[in-house]
Amino acid sequence: MSDSSLAAVWRNTFANWPAHFKRKGVIAPIGGGEAIPFVDFVMLEDIVVLERATPDNSGARRVAIPFTVIETLKYTEPLKTEQFLEAGYKKGGIAKPKPKKVEPVQPGAAIVPPQQAAQPQQAAQPQVQTAPAQAQQPVTAAPTPGLPAGAGLGPKAVSDILRQTPPTQQ
Repeated sequence: MSDSSLAAVWRNTFANWPAHFKRKGVIAPIGGGEAIPFVDFVMLEDIVVLERATPDNSGARRVAIPFTVIETLKYTEPLKTEQFLEAGYKKGGIAKPKPKKVEPVQPGAAIVPPQQAAQPQQAAQPQVQTAPAQAQQPVTAAPTPGLPAGAGLGPKAVSDILRQTPPTQQ
């Protein structure tokens, strides 16, 4: 992550500080400098001014620090994961399901509904059977009233029909 994008993350974190979080924590600057505990803060576009509970060795209670030098923010209040989720954080490691790949049906192929699986833990897979070459003829269908010419059943409609059709006995 570049310095400018990291600074943008910290700027966004302070600008959108959740109201139900106490405005206190500890900042650790890049390069291992002195950690800065704070009990409140105000900010400008590129810096945050942190207020300390007690003065530091030089007597300063407030320190202005650019967002570009912040490496770590420690939340010192005990917070639950749900509070971070309410504040807009997202749980990591939850992948979106990948779309299922639909295999094209070859011309002249008949779709056979899946048979009852012998073992319930195995998912049934549809089987595609190809008709003998001499029996292959183009499939034509009468137009469906209300649909434009050439419109046919989509994959979902075919799938719904197959689920309703009982398996044929061979």
